[in-house]
Amino acid sequence: MAVNQANCKNCDEKLVDDAKYCFTCGQSLKSFDEPVKSVIFDAFHETLDIDGRLLNTLKTLVFKPGLLTREFNLGRRASYTPPLRMYLVISIVFFLIVSQYLQTENMYSFLPKIMFMLLPVLALLLQVMFRSTYYIPNLIYALHLHCFLYLYLAIVLLLPFNLIQFSGSNQDTVLVVNFPIFIPLVIYIVKSIRNNYGQNWFNTLWKSFLFMLIYVTIISISMETLNDVLLDV
Repeated sequence: MAVNQANCKNCDEKLVDDAKYCFTCGQSLKSFDEPVKSVIFDAFHETLDIDGRLLNTLKTLVFKPGLLTREFNLGRRASYTPPLRMYLVISIVFFLIVSQYLQTENMYSFLPKIMFMLLPVLALLLQVMFRSTYYIPNLIYALHLHCFLYLYLAIVLLLPFNLIQFSGSNQDTVLVVNFPIFIPLVIYIVKSIRNNYGQNWFNTLWKSFLFMLIYVTIISISMETLNDVLLDV
């Protein structure tokens, strides 16, 4: 929590009343001279934005495909959780759930890193397909898209009956077996691209399916490579 103090302890600049940050150096005025319970609660509150922003962000992400990214890129960000923070929180929960289905602990340790490293690749692919855009807005879209992907798959995995089949002779077989589960994701991606990039339906459709084809291929190659590496270890 912020404390009332006359000067910033970092730069010694005079502070205004009820300030939470120093306007000169930007240091937070939170005090850690308080019970551990309070410090943990404040940290948890700040991380998850438990002030309405997280709920509003998730509602917009799930029910209005592409709008969240568009709002961010238009500068209307105050009402939403930052993309990277939301990605980190959702991905931690998602991969903890996925770990119950993976065959090896090594796979669990590498998979989140691989998916995170693929985010810039996805943004670059979008940059090539939508040449009038900039890289960072595409990276924000990639973060939001993966947040929805993780949320959807987490819900599917938590259902009382097992919909997703992880086993198969290869990754292509697994993708084919699970294809019906991915239909809502396909619809979501098409709608989100349409709403975020604002192109006509013809361009939206062919670019969406080309984008998904290339990205699924990249993921399949990455997973096959990871399996081969783990088998050699």
